[in-house]
Amino acid sequence: MKYLFIALYIPALTLTLFSQETEYKANCTANVISGCCIEYYYDYHACCHLRCCCKCYHECGRRQRSISDNEFRKLIRNLNNLWFEIDRIENITAAIDNNYFRTSQVRTLLQILWFESSKVEIAKYIYPKITDKGNFHTLYDLFNFQSSLSEIREFIMNYR
Repeated sequence: MKYLFIALYIPALTLTLFSQETEYKANCTANVISGCCIEYYYDYHACCHLRCCCKCYHECGRRQRSISDNEFRKLIRNLNNLWFEIDRIENITAAIDNNYFRTSQVRTLLQILWFESSKVEIAKYIYPKITDKGNFHTLYDLFNFQSSLSEIREFIMNYR
């Protein structure tokens, strides 16, 4: 009786998985037709609540929405409650891994950090996740040392 019970539910599970895969493929196929990606990498994107291919999401730029103002305010509030620079860096890098940012938001994040080396580290780490990279030059005034500025400029040149 136990085996019969399992056998009855496995096809239902298979059907559910197949329908989800079809949904993913349908979204990705639409993007392939529009010419913004080549391969199917299925993933869930929290910013737009769509299941699509990662390659399309990261390369075509259509769904790169920066973190919402409300979520960003929560992040800043949490960062201001941390005492140690290393804790702030860990929290900022975790936020960068899961979100995109506008240059104005990056300015606020860099101003929270105390040490120049930390600012350089975060600026280089966040650069790929900035939605308006053309405005990145407006952040140069946050760096006190020419060597820091040179390091960031060199990183940006090599990034392209």
